[in-house]
Amino acid sequence: MTRKPGIALLGVASTYVDAMTWEARLRADSIPCLVRDAGATIGELQGPLAFGPSTYEVYVPGSALSRAKDLLRAELKAPSPSARAAAVDKSGFTWVWAIGLVISFSAAAVFILGLR
Repeated sequence: MTRKPGIALLGVASTYVDAMTWEARLRADSIPCLVRDAGATIGELQGPLAFGPSTYEVYVPGSALSRAKDLLRAELKAPSPSARAAAVDKSGFTWVWAIGLVISFSAAAVFILGLR
């Protein structure tokens, strides 16, 4: 007696938009799939965010795994080391933006309260 293959992890999408694109391409090729929010944080309360900080796991039946990998070959490729090195670190921008917000709100509070 042989065991039927279950579901298999096809890949992990970094954004909700990527996961939905993969799902649409798979379903268009008659491959059923399941998209699961792997980092269910704030998504549990308000639903998926298009560019939220979560990752999405895409599962397909084990029998269709090779066909799904062939279909999404370009999207499933890992980024090259040079592409990873070219990625911009936005943490500095985030700090500058946060400081700008604090200064703006402080100036607005001073103006509104008349504490010039």
